[in-house]
Amino acid sequence: MRAAALVAVFALAVLYHAADAFLLPMVAAAFLASWPRRRAAALGGAAAALAIPLTVYILFFRDVGLRPFIETSADVAVGGGSGLTGLLNALFQNGLSRLAGFPAETGAALASMPPAAAAAGAALWLAAFAGLWTQRRRLDSVARGQAAALAAGWAGFTTVNLFWPGGAFFYGPPLALLIGLLTLAAGPAWRALAPRARLRLAGVVAAAALAFGRRNVDAGLLPQSRLENNPGYKIAAFVGKNTLPSSWIIISGFGLPNAKVYLGSVAHRSRDVLEYYFAGQPKDAALARIGAAVERLTNFGVPIYVLSDLAEDGAALKEMRRRWGVEPGEVQEVFGAGTLLQTARSAEVRVYLFLPRARRPELFSGLSYSILTEPPESPFFMEAVSAAEQLSARMSSAERRRAVDLLRARRWGFDMMFEAFSPLLNAESRSAAELRRARFAELQKTAEFRLRVGDVYNILGMKEEALAAWTKAQKLSGDADLLRKIEAYRRLPPPGT
Repeated sequence: MRAAALVAVFALAVLYHAADAFLLPMVAAAFLASWPRRRAAALGGAAAALAIPLTVYILFFRDVGLRPFIETSADVAVGGGSGLTGLLNALFQNGLSRLAGFPAETGAALASMPPAAAAAGAALWLAAFAGLWTQRRRLDSVARGQAAALAAGWAGFTTVNLFWPGGAFFYGPPLALLIGLLTLAAGPAWRALAPRARLRLAGVVAAAALAFGRRNVDAGLLPQSRLENNPGYKIAAFVGKNTLPSSWIIISGFGLPNAKVYLGSVAHRSRDVLEYYFAGQPKDAALARIGAAVERLTNFGVPIYVLSDLAEDGAALKEMRRRWGVEPGEVQEVFGAGTLLQTARSAEVRVYLFLPRARRPELFSGLSYSILTEPPESPFFMEAVSAAEQLSARMSSAERRRAVDLLRARRWGFDMMFEAFSPLLNAESRSAAELRRARFAELQKTAEFRLRVGDVYNILGMKEEALAAWTKAQKLSGDADLLRKIEAYRRLPPPGT
């Protein structure tokens, strides 16, 4: 029963946060200590504990298969091999880099702590391991197994912090492990104490545990829970409000706190992180893969946003040069010819829309899809209109005509967006997309849609096409006010005269 409970708790912990997978050594040590003569069963229990969350992940992606997911997710397709091999390769390389700087970073962290707190923490860890070592002969087999499991858990969290520093959110598990190790180390001496001495010592231990827990809450959890103290959350929320839902965001991986996670979970945007491409493969191969990803997105007219960490942050660009020898010009080259249009800015981040010179009609079609589908009061509608107007001003008459042809041929942009994002869709998402397709088909029969089509033509400077669409909208709606506006627009001179 306890073995099943351990497996279940570990599986839930991994599904809650992937970093908890590094508690697997502790789970394995617990099984080995419990069944010392049945090692196959013990290791089987540990394997079952890991298999449960992995099975959940695999089932989640069962409808698209892992191959498309791996190829389209920069988080997993990190090069140096695909899938798990590539992921482990990247983590190993990042681990070496973190390990090299670990002494300096540890020293800086200790220096930032109050001296008394740093000394007390170091003394308690030293006391735990020294106590276990000196009392090892007096510990029974159960206590030794418990100590081995707790020490394995400490080793796991120390390892993950080498390349994945979790900050305040990784403080709690080591604290729990420390208390457990101290309790085991004091076990033999505890049993030899008089009852009153035991009570006093228990009070001291309880007070220490409460003090450490209070510091964990005050210094870590509470500050992180406040929005004003979480710049990464604020940045992601701002980006989410100022980028189109059907867009893609590319960041360097440096300079913006937690952007790699928060752009997906807070902004709800698809994103690529250049760090993941360069971390586990040669620079030229990484650049080629980035170029292929950008080319695919621009071919389908997906709006690509670049944040200021990649566009202008000297420190982030310097870090890319230091780690992988990547120059800003090399990244610009794989994007291809084009310009960056600043669409939003805050004190923490600036947002740029990439305007590819060779694919401006495709991008206009992608922006038009948002104009045709977003509510007029939505900030996304205004974002799409503003970007489309500025893009149209850069387009030639031939490019404008091609944009119209694309819109008409590709179901007013829906088919392009569907094909661009289809590798990421599972069965449920595909069903939702098909439902949107059906609703979009019904929308095209309405006066509102024809009114929006006229707006798109108007942005392109195509007066006759705009008049025809608006006239159809007026006939469908019978709106007399719209008829007066159409007649007034008809009397205006052609654009450019």
